[in-house]
Amino acid sequence: MSSFLDVLCKNEEPSLIWEGNDFGGCFEKVVVISPVYVIMSFICSFFIFKASCSSTASGILNRVWVLYLRLVLHAAIICTQIALFVEQCFAVENIQTVEIVAESLILLAWCLSAFVIFIWRRSWHSVSSGRDFDILIASWFLAFISCSFELHSAILSTTGSASALDEDTFKDYEVRNIYTRFVFYVGILLSQVIKSNVPVSVLEDEGAGSSRGTRVQHSPTEESASFISRISFHWVKKLFTVARESQFPTVEHLPFDLPTSLNPAANHCNLQLALKHYSQPDNSSSSEEPDITQPLIEASRPEASDKLFLVRSINRAFGWTFWPLNLIKMLELILNLSVPVILNLFLHELERSSPNLVSSGLYLTLLVVVSTVKAFVGAHLKFELRKLGMRLKGALISELFSKVLNINFARLRSFSVGQISNFATEDANAISSHLYALMDIWAIPLELIIILVLLYHYIGMSFLSVLGFCILTTPLNIYVTSKFEKHEDKLMKQRDDRLKLIYEIFANIKTVKFFSWEESLIAKLLELRNVELTELKAIAVLDAGCVFLWAIAPSLITTLTIGTYSLLGGEISVSMLFTTLALVSQMVEPLNMIPWVLLDFAMAWVSTKRVQTFFCLSDNSPTNNEADNPLGENSIIEMDNCSFYWEDSNDCCLARLQFQVNKGELMIVMGKSGSGKSSLLLALSQELNIATGVLRLKEWKDGAGIVLQDCWIKSGSVREAILDGCVFDLYWYETVVSACALDEDIAAFSQGDESPVGVNGSLLSGGQRLRLSLARAVYKNKQVYLIDDIFSSLDAHVVHHIFENCINGILASKTRVVCTHNKSLSASANTLMVLDEGQIRYIGPPQVTGLPPIDDTASPHIKSSDVGEDQDNLQHPYVEPRSFGAVNSSVYGFYLQSAGYTLSFLVVLFLFCMQASDSAGTIWLSLWAKAVSLTPGIREFPLGVVSAQHWNTSQHSSGLLYGLNDQVFKRLGVPSNSSFYLEVYGSIIAGNIIFSLGRVLSFIPFQIAATKILHNKMLMSIMQTPLHFFDATPLGVIINRFSSDVYTVDSDVPIEVNIFAANLCYIVGVVVVTCYGLPYIIISFVPLSVFYFFIQRYYRRAVREVKRLYSMSQSPLFSHFEETLGGVSYIHSFRSSAAVQNTGMKILKTYQRAEYCLTAANVWLRLRLELLTALVIAFVSCVVLIQMKFDNVDASRLGLGLTLAFSISQAMDYLISSFTDLEKSFVAAERVMQFTENLPREKESDHAMSVYSSWPELGNITFSAVTVRYKNCTTRALNNVNISIRTGEKVAIVGRTGAGKSTLFLALFKLVDLERGSIIIDDVNITEISNKSLRKSLTIIPQQPLIFSGTLRDTLDPFSDHSDEELKAALRQTEMVHYLNSKDGLNSEVALGTLSTGESQLISLARAFLRKSRIVCLDEATSNVDSDTEQLVQRLLQNQLSGCTVLAIAHRIETVLDYDRVIVMSQGSIVEEGDPRKLLQKSSSHFHLLAKSSGLASSGQGDSSGMMKESLSIERSHHSSFQESSPTGSGSSHQSYRPGSVHRSSQGSSSDIQ
Repeated sequence: MSSFLDVLCKNEEPSLIWEGNDFGGCFEKVVVISPVYVIMSFICSFFIFKASCSSTASGILNRVWVLYLRLVLHAAIICTQIALFVEQCFAVENIQTVEIVAESLILLAWCLSAFVIFIWRRSWHSVSSGRDFDILIASWFLAFISCSFELHSAILSTTGSASALDEDTFKDYEVRNIYTRFVFYVGILLSQVIKSNVPVSVLEDEGAGSSRGTRVQHSPTEESASFISRISFHWVKKLFTVARESQFPTVEHLPFDLPTSLNPAANHCNLQLALKHYSQPDNSSSSEEPDITQPLIEASRPEASDKLFLVRSINRAFGWTFWPLNLIKMLELILNLSVPVILNLFLHELERSSPNLVSSGLYLTLLVVVSTVKAFVGAHLKFELRKLGMRLKGALISELFSKVLNINFARLRSFSVGQISNFATEDANAISSHLYALMDIWAIPLELIIILVLLYHYIGMSFLSVLGFCILTTPLNIYVTSKFEKHEDKLMKQRDDRLKLIYEIFANIKTVKFFSWEESLIAKLLELRNVELTELKAIAVLDAGCVFLWAIAPSLITTLTIGTYSLLGGEISVSMLFTTLALVSQMVEPLNMIPWVLLDFAMAWVSTKRVQTFFCLSDNSPTNNEADNPLGENSIIEMDNCSFYWEDSNDCCLARLQFQVNKGELMIVMGKSGSGKSSLLLALSQELNIATGVLRLKEWKDGAGIVLQDCWIKSGSVREAILDGCVFDLYWYETVVSACALDEDIAAFSQGDESPVGVNGSLLSGGQRLRLSLARAVYKNKQVYLIDDIFSSLDAHVVHHIFENCINGILASKTRVVCTHNKSLSASANTLMVLDEGQIRYIGPPQVTGLPPIDDTASPHIKSSDVGEDQDNLQHPYVEPRSFGAVNSSVYGFYLQSAGYTLSFLVVLFLFCMQASDSAGTIWLSLWAKAVSLTPGIREFPLGVVSAQHWNTSQHSSGLLYGLNDQVFKRLGVPSNSSFYLEVYGSIIAGNIIFSLGRVLSFIPFQIAATKILHNKMLMSIMQTPLHFFDATPLGVIINRFSSDVYTVDSDVPIEVNIFAANLCYIVGVVVVTCYGLPYIIISFVPLSVFYFFIQRYYRRAVREVKRLYSMSQSPLFSHFEETLGGVSYIHSFRSSAAVQNTGMKILKTYQRAEYCLTAANVWLRLRLELLTALVIAFVSCVVLIQMKFDNVDASRLGLGLTLAFSISQAMDYLISSFTDLEKSFVAAERVMQFTENLPREKESDHAMSVYSSWPELGNITFSAVTVRYKNCTTRALNNVNISIRTGEKVAIVGRTGAGKSTLFLALFKLVDLERGSIIIDDVNITEISNKSLRKSLTIIPQQPLIFSGTLRDTLDPFSDHSDEELKAALRQTEMVHYLNSKDGLNSEVALGTLSTGESQLISLARAFLRKSRIVCLDEATSNVDSDTEQLVQRLLQNQLSGCTVLAIAHRIETVLDYDRVIVMSQGSIVEEGDPRKLLQKSSSHFHLLAKSSGLASSGQGDSSGMMKESLSIERSHHSSFQESSPTGSGSSHQSYRPGSVHRSSQGSSSDIQ
């Protein structure tokens, strides 16, 4: 090494660092100048390589004059350097090698810098305001500093002294040359101060504006700030200024928009390209773009065994940004470790007999400079890492959106809404935040190695004790991490299960309340929550172990280090002692961070595997038709022996389908419930997995119009729901509305088509939702339409109107596949298909024997609907409740109360005792140190017992004791042997360990109790909320409370509480001991305290509001996820994925905008607190220099003073940071508290009683003057209703939409409050009965059945109240024996998507049979089932519910005629009641007019009842003849066809049905 330096320096001594008043020449070239330009060259090379691998350098050339100015200055510097280099080569005879190397590096660095500016010329508007340019400017600034040293040395070498320069000095060529270059450096740096005149349009986000050229003015961000403002984060000040004027009502009021680097669309594009790169190549060899009109097949995805698929994709997409940040981390690490080295040099100087004041001042100045630079480097590193985490999180969430929109419903169904929501919140956050852990994976070991090397340098072989401690703790860290990963994985799965059940509950809350399942579901949820808390408690125990080790590690390491050094005979000096303590203090933090880093890494790995499993699902990708078997000329749809399945390819729901549909044809699909009609439509829309065969589609470029029985309506107005993002065309809009029979409904709405539809159409009736869904599909004007059975729940005249004016009207030229139970509609079809058990039993012309022509024999309906009475209940968009100002003290009290005051007191007590024992140990060590100085017989090695934390905070407390003399000690009776001090100190340390253990052990139940009670209280509160709350509140808001907010309360809040309490106790102990030891330090405490107070108040005012906005902005994200998942089949079929994705991007951008402002504010605070630390160090340094100038120097006291400066300022920094973090995390607790204490409650009498299980025994019901008005509604839903229903009477309730039928049921079940009147059941007023008892005593079969995901047993008997025999008997009663005959029986897996509507209703009917109530209500329970199922249900009601009182909202005339009495309602009042047959015969009766308006009654005076009976008998005869003629044999009797050979006439039709 020395020979190499000799070659570089030639005639100069390489080890000469300082010569006279300047650096040594060789040292300056090697250490001061060359490294700067090496760094600059490396930075520029990286930017050049980065630009060559991206498209950054493309685009329009930006003619910014500042750009050209910098290029000219670069050229001048290069020319000047070349001239100097040439002059040196020719003028200097014995030039040093190091000078050639240094000058070459300067020339190379500036050439590369000029090239970087040149290649950035096309994107100057973005690069010049970004972080890349900041880094380049920082390298210029380092070059400027280096040039300053170079110029200084050149001047001194010319003049030979440091005297003032005279005129002759500039005659030297080298000085003139370097001075010229110095001026150019100054010019380059000053050019940054000049604002670039970039057009405003260039800085606008082109993708964020609206169409039609509307310009969106962006709020200023870091991109538009000056260099100085970006470096100091001064631009963030506007956030606090605006917060002082307003409290940010919405995210749009935040002053900063997202910078271009955080655009989620661009980041998603990068991730998507990376994912595609690591996907398996497509088998298609064609380079042409595939025809998206063709059928979709599975796109290739990496196999599940590729565990690093997502990791490698993330690295490819974001590695270019992440890995260079590791260099900044290295710089921060070097600056951190330079502090104890500089401190050693300073203390070593103080140990001299006559310390040099200039050298001491230089070292102290260097300490201040290092602290300042470290503050800036650390702040910017944190900011860039958080921004990169935001980019990654935004890309992951966007890809989740994209994935949901690109896989079919069959694959998507394997993941619950709760799981996918967790992917977008917990998992995406865990993966994005692992960047810190990934960086610490190498930084922590490197830091520990460097510290161990330095310890070896200072204390020799004694460092082995520290090394042994590190080695011993490594297996413990590995064990803890493995346990953390195991429990974290289980915890995430438990959270998925809990969130899945929460979604099912609140998505069907109306049915839950009807059945009074609240308590049972709460118990089930609490059971899942307890399992989740078990895993959370296990994690808390591991966490407590880490905290305990962290608390006792300083004392143990310090004792091992200095104790071993003393025992080995080492001489303890001030420089060695304080340097060692500083190194040990810095070693404790990374050592204790190892389990946390490993935990974060493990959590990120768990989340990565979970998300990767979802990403590895095969996309639906287009492919071309087979060349050897193309579609027919007129064919639109062809199935060639196709079988489809949901999950298992061996269990097909549709088997061996073979048919074709020609362009413009109408194909009617019929079959009993569960035969596969809905599955066929899903198969055609490519939502099912294909097992065998070939599906060919044509003219599907724009998708198909699909209408399913399970309506999906977007929130918004009626017009918005119909348009669904399409351009408004008044003529076409009115045509569609009229054809779908919505014109009268819209006219009846208070705000017309601007009336809100509610959450998923909750403010519309069932029929209105179906017709609106149809109108949306028709408005899109597709070429193909797939329509499920929407006619069963519509009135007959509406069915006729829609079929004539819509299906065979404006859609007459379209290809239509319509499923229906109404056989009369098949007359106009080109093809009739009959399905049974997933197979085609008949296909051919409908005009065959046994099939009725289309006429008035359709299954008769009367005008009726299920909901809609409360359409005015929600007239304004939902606004989530939000608090303003500081988090109320009641929230903190609420949390402590939830945890328990006893546990809270124990935690505080142990913390106080722990800090008191720590302070006592510090004071005792001071006494011991004084005794060592007064009693030479006592060995000095016990001083090693002091810990880094002790030394940082308490050694100065011995200051007052230094004045004591031997007489004082003698009077105090203090022994003068070391064993006494060791025993006492050992006792204090033992007490401190016990108190530390008590602290962590008491905090575990504190944490679990608090989070358990908070969750349970919120759950209890929201389950007791009235129904109108759920009608007005989006489901995403509720899910957000139970997911994101509960997760924060589970994990973040306890950590922040623990940290804040510990910091508060610590700062109190530090201040007390410090004031005891150094009273003069109080002078700085007063201004420091004032400054800290104002900066935290200034900061908190803005941050808490931004945090609230950040929490609130997650709710729309959840709502959009929930809405998208609910309508994924519609979105796929409509080809609306891009529009839905764009909407999601806008919501995500709003969410990340709040997160960006929050991140910027956090870094702004951190930078200022650390700069304040540097200011405190500067203040103490001045005091030290003054003492060195005028007083005798005590090295130990001055060393302690410096260490104390670090300790005090850092403690204050931690206190403020922890308090602000605590307040931010308590926003989640505040939001939980809102849903615990601020929600309305269902009204119940204080004297409400429970009834015995057999009540009501008779089933008499009396409505007396019942009046109901919905909240915020001007009209009455029920107006003076009087009804008396006898025991066992069966009453049908009919009426038009808004008549009050459903409200009657809500009043009966006490789901709405009575304005006046009473309801009496068996002589008992229901107001005197508790809600729970009343609802358990009644039974309702709702129109929308509730199916719990799981086994058939779980959904039939969710709470295990009945035996298997009872369940099987109920299934036999409902004729669902096919489930009992299956291999799994009651353990068959069911979900809402796997069951047909009829099967779901039969399960609801089976539940009603199990309840065995005397009063049964049917809320249009058979509106969506076929006539066979309708007859089955009515027969079961007659047989199984004989003797029960039945109230039914009826919609089929056949059903109404079978009831004892019919009640006709209109506008909330009863206008008529009586025998339905007699009322139907009266032409003046309301019932007759209602039936007539529905096309069910004759306008003449004849026997309408007889006509209806005749109609019904014709319907039944047609049905029976059709059943007789339909084959029921095996697949061999199935009448299939070959493409192009379908029967189109009635010839031979009798033989077609065998």
